[in-house]
Amino acid sequence: VARGAADATSVPSRPSCLPAASPDLPSTVDDLLIDVSVQPIDGAGGILCGGYGRDSWDIWVLRLTADGELDPSWGSGGVTWVDPGSGAAYLRDLRLDGDGRAVLAGSYPTIGQVLLARLDVAGGLDATFGGDGIVSHDLAADAMDTAEELRILPDGRLLVAGTIDRQLPTRDDLLLARLEDDGSL
Repeated sequence: VARGAADATSVPSRPSCLPAASPDLPSTVDDLLIDVSVQPIDGAGGILCGGYGRDSWDIWVLRLTADGELDPSWGSGGVTWVDPGSGAAYLRDLRLDGDGRAVLAGSYPTIGQVLLARLDVAGGLDATFGGDGIVSHDLAADAMDTAEELRILPDGRLLVAGTIDRQLPTRDDLLLARLEDDGSL
């Protein structure tokens, strides 16, 4: 694990989490280190790493201890897989809310929708978010909506920024959406 200051100011944007060394993960996990977000999660210096896989196209999140080991108290042996069930899913951003829950933003490229998910503090899908922990929104008809950045507002609502690709040769449009704490628009 690449480490920097406790506030993650010097943690690289694409750290080498090296989860393939763990027997708790599938042997193809090295294919999954495609896009990684890092957040400091506790006073002990643990972090969350997230990404998506080229083989499964599901989103994964790892919780690592300050020593870089998988945290067995979180998810399933330190790992949570998010399978939205609607084809490929890409993770673009990972944030922690004020309650310590991980909020994930990305897209369903096969159906052109923004994808959001929230994990509870134990690493499971949070049923108070969209009913099953996963929400998707088709914000622009006949276009590819992609969430690229996520911010959690002081009141718990979510601000999502990204692009709307209308398959035009010259430009994408800006996507900006504010969602309620439960994932609804």
